[in-house]
Amino acid sequence: MHESRRFRKRYGISAYRSELRSVLLADNKPACPRMLATKLTHGAFGRLLHALRRTTSSLLVLIPALGFGLIVPAHATLVIGGTRVIYPEAYKSVTVSVSNHDEEPVLMQSWMTDARDEAHPAIPFAIAEPLVKIEPGRSSGVRIFYAGDGMPPDRESMFFLNIVGIPVKPAMQNAVQFAIKQRLKLFYRPKALHGTVSDAVAALRWQIDRDRLEVVNASPFHVSLIDLDVQWQDGHLLVSDYVLLQPGATKRFDVTLPRAIGRKNLRFVEINDVGLQVPHEIDLH
Repeated sequence: MHESRRFRKRYGISAYRSELRSVLLADNKPACPRMLATKLTHGAFGRLLHALRRTTSSLLVLIPALGFGLIVPAHATLVIGGTRVIYPEAYKSVTVSVSNHDEEPVLMQSWMTDARDEAHPAIPFAIAEPLVKIEPGRSSGVRIFYAGDGMPPDRESMFFLNIVGIPVKPAMQNAVQFAIKQRLKLFYRPKALHGTVSDAVAALRWQIDRDRLEVVNASPFHVSLIDLDVQWQDGHLLVSDYVLLQPGATKRFDVTLPRAIGRKNLRFVEINDVGLQVPHEIDLH
């Protein structure tokens, strides 16, 4: 059953709904949320909120009034200048630009979480202004400071920058309003590291047999790859649509390949420091 029909049947909601998705997927591959106004019964209201809590952490619910109401569309009004943040150790701060493309003012809230997407006092970063009002058509910035020490000097460390745009004025009365959380990876890069992420991609060690594909990232960098596809003369196998290789990590994928397929190639796409997609193709042995 199609996802939207299954959702309506389970939660008793008469809806025109396709998907509730984060603006940014695992590694910032863009996806636009699509929702139309939805009439809710009182019981469906509670079931909807419960479902949203279970399905994604990227939607924040703003509730001006309870009871009967409308779900109003989620708008990705805040446009972020970039898909990831690189924080070199030598920098005193880095700034991420954010623009308000809406016709109304928006409150921008930003905060840092660790690699498990958890917020706690030990995170060694601070944001200068965690809550900022951005006027229509104007831009602002999220200024991040490294506020501590103790990061490993021989490899990158990963954190998340979280940004939420909250409408200053409710879209309508008796409404449930959604704010979309956009999440960017932040890589803290010690000055002792040599080379680049692209060098790390070129140095990945790949090995394959009939049942398993293995890759070793011996570098001190995080490596982001998408669309890993094993290809041979008469076919192909999509192994993974996304993988993040941590420094020094080994990743294994279960694969099932036909017997005696001969020469095999692997195609994949690297996501570099500025978020551009760089295609690669290698021979597998």
